Amino acid sequence: MTDVFAHKQVAELGSLDEGHDLDGTPSFLSGALPDRVGHRPHVESCLPQAQMDQQSPGDVMEGLVVAARTLTKGLVTEGPLSMPPNYISFHLNSREIPNGACMTPGGPLYGTEFAHIRSLWRPPEDAIMLEEVSKKGKRWHSIQGGGQGSMCLCLTLRDADHVIHSGWGERRLLEGEEISGRALPHGLVLVYAPRSLDEVPVVIRILEASLKYATSTER
Repeated sequence: MTDVFAHKQVAELGSLDEGHDLDGTPSFLSGALPDRVGHRPHVESCLPQAQMDQQSPGDVMEGLVVAARTLTKGLVTEGPLSMPPNYISFHLNSREIPNGACMTPGGPLYGTEFAHIRSLWRPPEDAIMLEEVSKKGKRWHSIQGGGQGSMCLCLTLRDADHVIHSGWGERRLLEGEEISGRALPHGLVLVYAPRSLDEVPVVIRILEASLKYATSTER
């Protein structure tokens, strides 16, 4: 299992093997994921959850976006952005999406977003952040990114558990919670940003599993 920061053990990251029937849920991953090498990135509860280091370099972000758009072409509409930290949001071109695959609070009756890629996170003392907040009067949350190249997406419980334990992500703080009385799915996962072009195919496999779940007849 991938090493983790001392303050963030896997149990705290949200193993899904307690209180859920993982064996009773399907998998849309194309085989087992390789273990992610090295420490997990530093993630804190803001925005409501941001990856603050190990973000994708510019060329890796570009490769990720190209691969994601190639994978989803013809099946999704990009945007609108559900939150300012997002770079691209993917919305299925059909309301026939399983509730568990839809991250729009309340399910497909209210929207069909199932995944998004997030933009660059900047420390509060960053010059651009300071200018935007202090001189232009913008709210911090309206301009802050969630971690360049990281993704939030919906997976089946079995796939979400595998992503967590192989070191490629963690549970979203809002999974299973209600926003304005509308519930979010339990398989909502934060997928860590690829650090190199070699890692892009791995996270694209996770996005592909999310897309397959969204386009499935699973209910």
